[in-house]
Amino acid sequence: MTARSDHFLARVVRHLPTLADDAARRSFLLQQQAGWEMRYEAFILTDGDSEPATNPADPPQAADFLLVIAGLGARRDALPKTERNAQVAEPLRGIINAFSPKVSA
Repeated sequence: MTARSDHFLARVVRHLPTLADDAARRSFLLQQQAGWEMRYEAFILTDGDSEPATNPADPPQAADFLLVIAGLGARRDALPKTERNAQVAEPLRGIINAFSPKVSA
């Protein structure tokens, strides 16, 4: 982890218990993850210019985004599974698989 990703994820962890229930936590984490994925895309497309460097000696790195995205996903996956989650996840999995690049062995 990096200091930036650790700091942000610690704030998320402190915020999660303030949400009403696991459905609200899951929704919050999904929204956060989507936002970070968009920021990461902009970061890559602009060669890092989309993110301000508050410390020029330690500018944001792609790893910061990837660690936050993975951390948000891990926290979401740690929430108890519900039947509703399975009903939503299965169709999405099919869509994701349909558009994912196929890797040949």
